[in-house]
Amino acid sequence: MKPAKKRVLAIVLHGSDDSGLDLKSFFQYAPLESFGDMPFSEALSTLGIDIITPSAPEIPFSPSGGVNVSAWYNCSAQWKSLGLDDDYEDVQGIDRSLAQISQLVDSVQERYDFIFIGGISIGGGMSLHLLRKSIHPKVIGVFTIGCYLPSCSVLLNRSPEASTADIANVPVLMMHGQDDEEVPADWGRATATSLGLLDIQVQFQEFKGIDHEVAEEQLHALLDWMEDLINLSLDKDTSLPSNPIMFSPVDQSMGNLKSDDTTEDPAAHFHIDSVPGQANTFRITYPTTPDMIPALISRPVLANGGMFDVTEASNGVQCIVYTLDPEKTAVAIGERLLARMISSKDGSGGGADVCQMS
Repeated sequence: MKPAKKRVLAIVLHGSDDSGLDLKSFFQYAPLESFGDMPFSEALSTLGIDIITPSAPEIPFSPSGGVNVSAWYNCSAQWKSLGLDDDYEDVQGIDRSLAQISQLVDSVQERYDFIFIGGISIGGGMSLHLLRKSIHPKVIGVFTIGCYLPSCSVLLNRSPEASTADIANVPVLMMHGQDDEEVPADWGRATATSLGLLDIQVQFQEFKGIDHEVAEEQLHALLDWMEDLINLSLDKDTSLPSNPIMFSPVDQSMGNLKSDDTTEDPAAHFHIDSVPGQANTFRITYPTTPDMIPALISRPVLANGGMFDVTEASNGVQCIVYTLDPEKTAVAIGERLLARMISSKDGSGGGADVCQMS
């Protein structure tokens, strides 16, 4: 992997009854196998990515019996039993912390080209609230680990008359351990679904065997997602070669997306199947020739603000996606795969889908 061409900052918000100093110490210890067990913060530093872990103010925290703890906002004492049905949200505390985070961004933004903001547990919930208002243009992504928002959240209940300009339009990555006993994965998944209904570009990714914790697999996924968003931002002005294949509307009779062009290029159509027993989850298959499969599955694809693994299928390649609009997602992934195929065929290895850091 190569250092980033731009200076990048990741602002990470800790969970309740924790501190920025403790989280910083964790990142200075947490090893990444792909970096020869180099600590996460050191690995990011080699890529030109800095980390800031601010501390939340100390406030009376109802789940702790009203004792003062470091938390971005208060929660109800019954949050664990009420879950998504909790009707309490500390809007005043959230707004206070939003102002603190905005001041932090304003104070450091001149030193960076791109900024990510994310958080763990309640810090993740705080990060999602950044989407309520316009966000600094250098912020290109929001991420969370093990978080949710109650159904009553002001973020999830915007007025239908509210302008879309009132909500930040940045990609969101939500990661959650499937074995999370503190904040069940179902709560996080429901929050992601609600965000998607607001036309927020959200990807929800679950990790097997992980509880309410920050695991190495999640840090690897976060790093990959950050790399792809950085390169997508760098390549905004990069266009495909002349006369690219343009995708047409879905052919409902066949369930495939066909190209307006008559080319046999296998990335020009796809097939969508629902994954049984998993709401809003689909398998998208892209037929292709065997010689193209290694290039197409070489790394995840970034599309619609989400990162999707590409794996080999019996007749080509496939992606398993969680989305409220499978056709739109399939088109976006197909366009990225097509760009990857063109790069592979012309030997350039470049294009908007190729990560410049790897």
